[in-house]
Amino acid sequence: MADWIRCKRGVVLGSLVPLLALTLAGCGITGGEVQSANELAGDNARSIWNLFVPIFWLSVVIFVLVQGALIWAVIKFRYKDGDPPPAQLHGNTKVEVAWTIAPAIILAVILVPTITTIADLASEPDDPYTIDVIGHQWWWEFDYEDDGFATGNVMHIPVDQPIRVRMTASDVIHSFYAPQLFGKQDLIPGRETNIYFTAEQTGEFYGQCYEFCGVQHANMHFRIMVHEQDEFDDWVASQQAGALEPEPDTLEAQGKEVFFQPGAACHACHAIDGAVAEDGTEAIGQVGPNLTNLGDRPIIGAGSLENTPENLRDWIRDPHESKPGNEMPAFSQDQISDEDLDALVAYLSSLR
Repeated sequence: MADWIRCKRGVVLGSLVPLLALTLAGCGITGGEVQSANELAGDNARSIWNLFVPIFWLSVVIFVLVQGALIWAVIKFRYKDGDPPPAQLHGNTKVEVAWTIAPAIILAVILVPTITTIADLASEPDDPYTIDVIGHQWWWEFDYEDDGFATGNVMHIPVDQPIRVRMTASDVIHSFYAPQLFGKQDLIPGRETNIYFTAEQTGEFYGQCYEFCGVQHANMHFRIMVHEQDEFDDWVASQQAGALEPEPDTLEAQGKEVFFQPGAACHACHAIDGAVAEDGTEAIGQVGPNLTNLGDRPIIGAGSLENTPENLRDWIRDPHESKPGNEMPAFSQDQISDEDLDALVAYLSSLR
């Protein structure tokens, strides 16, 4: 019998190991970084954290008191042979009033700072820099309307500048969330919602769609790059200038031709600002992300892959291998040869 028990215990523990490994594998995102709400880099996130911490510790105190009283009561008043039936509290007005008023007071104490924080986060700051965000299945569009350009999946902002993120969705409800910078906010088709925040330090910050939006919800990431003001101004100027024209008779120039050729027809779905084919066709597609600065982006496929030439090549050949269900079609060798694909990757990687 003892051997059988040990065998069953080994089977159970052995089955938990792969389950634990699978659970831990889901704790990170592309690039191995973790989205942490307590590594604060924005005023919006700091306000939420400052509200959460005292409520958390108040909850801990209440939990300890309630559980302590429960354990004490179980031990002290445990049944013994010969004990009479316990007294019933039903109808005891004093007790019922006490355990109704006490939670009400606790909730009232929590209510005041909660409403104050919500009101503060909903207040538009003076002279914010506005970025329009559109959620798609399953990628993010960032439109810098005042500066006349758009990009995808990677947002660039200046440090210490109030930001207004003006949001909507093109298909289903999404949720915009970068825990180090700001709290989550839904994007709703046909409706405008807003987030106001100021980044307090430069760096690269990770975000995620937080509302289940389809089979690739988990692969709907974004990055926020926070720059010093001068560096951000240079980035804006480079976007307004459009894509650089590749040098003639180079692999990149050949790749640009592939971008417009009928077999690929990338321009039908993607825009590249300033890119024009020899016959005058412009790259102004709106179905997929704008690719003007693709070479600068750390991710492709809305964070499903790191942006490397090898991953970009695999993504173009068969995007459904890494992100099943997305709207980009796979391209066979009959549509894009290996040679043309290498040239196209070289051209797209040069877009900076």
